[in-house]
Amino acid sequence: MSDATAAILAAFIGASSALAVGAAAFAAALKQVSKAALTQRDQAFWEHRRNTYANYLGALSSFFHLINSDSEAPPSDSLLQEAGHALAQVKHMWDVISLEAREERGEVYDAANLLEDVCSDCFENLEEWSRAARVYGVREFSNYISRRDEDAEILASSIANIRSVFRAELHRSVGA
Repeated sequence: MSDATAAILAAFIGASSALAVGAAAFAAALKQVSKAALTQRDQAFWEHRRNTYANYLGALSSFFHLINSDSEAPPSDSLLQEAGHALAQVKHMWDVISLEAREERGEVYDAANLLEDVCSDCFENLEEWSRAARVYGVREFSNYISRRDEDAEILASSIANIRSVFRAELHRSVGA
């Protein structure tokens, strides 16, 4: 083999090696970019869940403060209206959570579903109490008061439960 052929062959082998190393580096870079994009997407989803959960807890807190009263008088129309608005916020946030939770987050879905039912029961009791006082002139409210107090205890316990479910779910997501 002549020196020129050997030089050309060496250049070809060198170029092929450089091309192979470049292709491997390019593939590794694409893999790293893809991994970074998935990590960013997961972080964005986590932040969205965190914000949704925080908004839901805020709506629950507003509703709880409206129904948890020491008053022995029936709820006023303005209180019912505020509680109805707060319940609508809770239900709206429940809709948002249920869209996300149905697929993969059974514990979150179950806890939020239970809370939606508890909130609805609390509001129905307030409405019945107000209606009974207005329509029938009922003066004895002890059964409504005791039910309101029981509902408030159940609601407080359910809020504490979902708070711990949210915390566990968010921390599990960070480590995943």
